[in-house]
Amino acid sequence: MTDPIGSTGSSPPAARVPRGPNLDVSLDPGRLRWIVLPTLLAMATFLRFLSLPDRGIFDSDQGRDFLVLRSMLVDGVVPLLGPPASVGGVHHGVVYYYLLAPLAWLSHLDPTIVAMLFATAGVGAFYLVWWLAKSIAGPTAGLVAGMLYALSPTAIAASITNWNPNFIGLTASLALAAAWKAWITRDGRWWALSLVAAAVTIQLHVVSVLLVPPLAGLLAADLRRSVAGDARRSLLRWMFAGLALSALLFVPLLINELSTGFSEVRGALTFLASDRGPASLDPASRLLIVVLRITSYPIVGLIIDAPTAASLLSLLVIAFCAWRWRAARGHERIAVRLIVAVLGVSAVGLTLLVPDLGMVIRGLPNDHYHAFTDPLIAVVLGLGVAAIVGPRSSGSQRQRLTFRAERILLGAGVIVMLVFEIIRLPPPADPNGGWPAALAGAERITRATPAHTLTVVGLPDFKPTGTVLFPLLQLGREVVNGQEASEGTQAVPLKPASVPPGALVVVCDRLFEPVFGLPCRGEAEGRITHPDFPVLLDRFDLSQRTTISVYGPTGTTGP
Repeated sequence: MTDPIGSTGSSPPAARVPRGPNLDVSLDPGRLRWIVLPTLLAMATFLRFLSLPDRGIFDSDQGRDFLVLRSMLVDGVVPLLGPPASVGGVHHGVVYYYLLAPLAWLSHLDPTIVAMLFATAGVGAFYLVWWLAKSIAGPTAGLVAGMLYALSPTAIAASITNWNPNFIGLTASLALAAAWKAWITRDGRWWALSLVAAAVTIQLHVVSVLLVPPLAGLLAADLRRSVAGDARRSLLRWMFAGLALSALLFVPLLINELSTGFSEVRGALTFLASDRGPASLDPASRLLIVVLRITSYPIVGLIIDAPTAASLLSLLVIAFCAWRWRAARGHERIAVRLIVAVLGVSAVGLTLLVPDLGMVIRGLPNDHYHAFTDPLIAVVLGLGVAAIVGPRSSGSQRQRLTFRAERILLGAGVIVMLVFEIIRLPPPADPNGGWPAALAGAERITRATPAHTLTVVGLPDFKPTGTVLFPLLQLGREVVNGQEASEGTQAVPLKPASVPPGALVVVCDRLFEPVFGLPCRGEAEGRITHPDFPVLLDRFDLSQRTTISVYGPTGTTGP
């Protein structure tokens, strides 16, 4: 089978390891190449498309993004900035919205149809992880890395939800795979693809800029080893072509900066000058937690859910990285150093730039900050396993028995990881109901307020209310966004505030009850209700976290 991305790798087929006369105990998935990839591909596809309408999350981030898409496709307002980052005044790249726009237009802004794009990207990321491991260390590495990534609960979760970091598994894998392909083939065209993929990754999440130094190092090494003359000129031409195409992706940002007095630059500088670290954690402690999160998240998920498993897996990944750094030879040595550079730069950079990663809060995950490193964890595990079970020269009976025991233990370890992934797969339906629940909630609000213009506000006031705003607009309701300032720049151009509202909808997130000090379902909402809307028309739980309260003017009838 010929890989679409190119060569099958530089490693020779696994040699036979004698255990006795005429017996072969080597693990050689290369002999099953017509079965391994199609089987893994089918498994990855099934797990990412299974029950797609019900499994994906539809919360404030998704509602906000679909409001932007609606403004873009219905009202003709072309955004220049992407989704707001956690940092005030700073946004991710707008390429995310441009990627979603075609399918959003064809589907009439149906979130379930748009989610198919993420599922497809997840399958593509799986293939690239399999290919990268296989091209570095042979079919065994590809088999192990492919199985682990195909079943990764976090990779699957990213493949079923509309969210800007959820494309990063594909784009980061493509940037790294194309760079590696450029190195092993000495073909500069792959560098153009790698640079563009890296630029898209940065657009999807700004901290992915940490991917650039390791890629730049490999590119510099490729330039150094290229022979002066046509080969080097060709490499330089493709490098500049990739940089030029990458620069085009940032033209909308440049237009925004020139028209707003460099608002993004000012926001970033303000953030960098602020006190960003949790006072209770020193940098060394934060680095330890960040390393633990990076090296375990793709297999284990949130570290507080399985701290022992996360710690053991982290130690295994670090041990494999250290061992292959010293023991690998040839192309594998270069690949391992590239991988370790990405993981090392990311760990240090995230510790300094995102001190909040030192805190782990269930319900407020921030592991997407290192989404660009997640595919490499599966690759590292594949390389380590392949090195242990790979060909060895025959030795004494004791050495052969030791080798056999190593294989049994390692096989058991891989099986444990796969079982652990299987039991932590995303449930067949999102606990909060996803898009079907959001649409049902909007329909219930519509039944309670059939003839009113709606004003939608939220608790806490920094939590966007797009979860309710977008489905209401899809149902044709007139809506005033009572939280436009908190939605981020240019995100929600709805009806002007001068439109007389006829009902008030309060969206209360119970996760943040400690922030505003009062419980939802009455007391918290009472702080922001307006005297013009004294009548409670309806109250219901939109999800496990969110309570909706609908208030009407005097003279209306409550439940």
